[in-house]
Amino acid sequence: MNLPDVTGKPFHKGFLFYLLCGVAWVCLVFQVTTHVVFVPLPGGDAFVGVDYPKHRDAAIEVLQGICPQKKEYMGFNYPTFTALPFIFLAWLTPQQAAMTWTLLMRGFILAGILLVIFGMRPRGEPVSETPLDFFQTLCVHRYSCMAMAMSLFIPVYFDLHVGNIQPFIFFLIVLFCVLLTHGFDKTAGVILAAVCLIKLTPVFFLPALFFSRRYRVLIAWGCAILVYAALLCVTGWWAWDWYLVREVLPHVGHYWQGISFSLSAFLALLFPQIIHDKTSYDIASKGIGMVILVSLFVFLFYGTRAAQKSKNDLFWRDAIALASMPLVIASPLVEYLHFTCVVPAWLFWCQDIMDRRQGKYFFTLSFFLWGGVFVGKQGLESFGSVHNIQLVYFSTASLALLWFLQGMRMISQRMDK
Repeated sequence: MNLPDVTGKPFHKGFLFYLLCGVAWVCLVFQVTTHVVFVPLPGGDAFVGVDYPKHRDAAIEVLQGICPQKKEYMGFNYPTFTALPFIFLAWLTPQQAAMTWTLLMRGFILAGILLVIFGMRPRGEPVSETPLDFFQTLCVHRYSCMAMAMSLFIPVYFDLHVGNIQPFIFFLIVLFCVLLTHGFDKTAGVILAAVCLIKLTPVFFLPALFFSRRYRVLIAWGCAILVYAALLCVTGWWAWDWYLVREVLPHVGHYWQGISFSLSAFLALLFPQIIHDKTSYDIASKGIGMVILVSLFVFLFYGTRAAQKSKNDLFWRDAIALASMPLVIASPLVEYLHFTCVVPAWLFWCQDIMDRRQGKYFFTLSFFLWGGVFVGKQGLESFGSVHNIQLVYFSTASLALLWFLQGMRMISQRMDK
């Protein structure tokens, strides 16, 4: 599959083009209504998903001065900051809190999708050029293109029933990307700090911002972290987060190995003779994380040099896309809903098409790898397993290959290969 060679050639919009634009919006409406809007709300004594109660309990415990991470081991495995935006849940009845949480998470998904459609934009809209070529036409109709992109972003529509906080993280990451796109670096830094204080793994964005020379983002991030550190010292909550770092996070991967689709869990299934206990599993998890971190720095370092030679003014976009994938592939605990963290990579890949920054080889390979990422939950899972390995693990493997491909593309001197 090759991108059409239509650069500079007049493109005449016909019935088929407008039909495709209509299909994009229909697909988006279908996904949203099926998986977000028309999903039964909790009622009676029911709660929305197994992941929800820990957040209300944490809000109550923080107000009572009780460490939420200690009450139930591996229960609330988040920093104390995570409870603060939802502290109001403590003052609601269980039924009211469950309903509020459900509506909030759905609202965050809808808000994130709207932010993508109306906030993300390609490099420019050459509306003054007449006639427009194919790619310029895509830029002009970017709303429809982004609608199609979000209708295909499968991870955001699945596992909403478990009550996880991931929709909130998805919204914050999208907001972070939109702010970067429009040059609001200081606000973007504060938002990134909030994401890091919930999930921790978004710290992978920091080297990408450094090599992209978005220093104002880093300064704002550092200031926000210092404010939170001061809050920890004043309230004594530092002991709670220290307990989380010391006693909880190092054991998360192995503890939840049975439900995880992480690379370490994948390797444990492939090589059970080598990775057969907690010690070997932890070594594998840390080894994978270290290899990915070092590789990220290598890609960014040589990518910066290549960008300077080729005068790539969109290097920051490539760096953020590259840094978003380790949020999944370097994590010791991965569920399919966590794939929403790679939304920057997906959106910037789509925008690269509109900005004619993809050649036929990279487009073809990455197209099939993205297909492997998205088909995992909806397609491969229904086929069961091969040699006791669920096929959904190949979504993680596809993302790892896509990350390596993006890194190799970035260090080349031409971004259109």
